[in-house]
Amino acid sequence: MEIAIERAIKAGWYPKQNTGEFHHLFEEKAHLEVFYRDYFLLDPEFWRCLGKAEGWGIEPSGSIWQGEPQWKIYWHRFIDALSEGQTPDQFFTELLTK
Repeated sequence: MEIAIERAIKAGWYPKQNTGEFHHLFEEKAHLEVFYRDYFLLDPEFWRCLGKAEGWGIEPSGSIWQGEPQWKIYWHRFIDALSEGQTPDQFFTELLTK
């Protein structure tokens, strides 16, 4: 998951700041995953930027997701994976090695 966060940051993602304390924790890399994992995974801008970093585009015709941005598809697949018992780390390891 750390790789996904780093790639999204390089593509322009920066978490919305709710408090000054949040900004401080964001700067301390060790706290990224521990305290704000859920926040990252629910932020559409995180998924947009990860998609930009990975070169995801628009789903082609012939797909049920036709015309939708692929980042949105992967976000939905992520939620499905969690509901099936997969961990975020497992999901991102598989996703980012494709």
